Amino acid sequence: CLLLSWIEPLYGEETVQVERRGIDLVICLDVSRSMLARDIEPSRLERAKRDVRAVLPELLGGDRIGLIAFAGEARLVVPLTHDLESFGYLLDQVDTNTIRVGGSDLAEAIRQGLGLVADEQQSTSSILVLTDGEDLEGAGRQAAREAKDEGVVVHAVGYGSIRGSKIVLEKEGEASFLA
Repeated sequence: CLLLSWIEPLYGEETVQVERRGIDLVICLDVSRSMLARDIEPSRLERAKRDVRAVLPELLGGDRIGLIAFAGEARLVVPLTHDLESFGYLLDQVDTNTIRVGGSDLAEAIRQGLGLVADEQQSTSSILVLTDGEDLEGAGRQAAREAKDEGVVVHAVGYGSIRGSKIVLEKEGEASFLA
């Protein structure tokens, strides 16, 4: 009995709250057909995806990343995750066919990104919007203000040149331009 009391065994359960450290980064990637323009090589969309891949090695163990693809509507592709390998694989699968509705609804993308962020994680969360800047719905700034009011920072990176470019569509190995 003396040995058993010296070990101090415990019986029962105890809930211990663990504080997670790290950031939550929500990527909102524009997959509208205008992102196929080749004023940036190889295209705006491929360049944006390369930039996202460049961020992945910089994420630390406690950091999480999520992906929302958007065009005329927004769709969650990857919820916030620590699994960078799966994230990279799913990022590779995203293209202009991911969202069938045309346009660029920045506000919907930002609002979905804000929905991924837990209330207690807002101060360590950011939304990164990668787009060619065409906010056809016109509500992107308002959604960014809403995120700011919630304590979430929204960053935007624009792709394309001032001159613009024709949008190349490839079908059955033939290239044509979007009218």
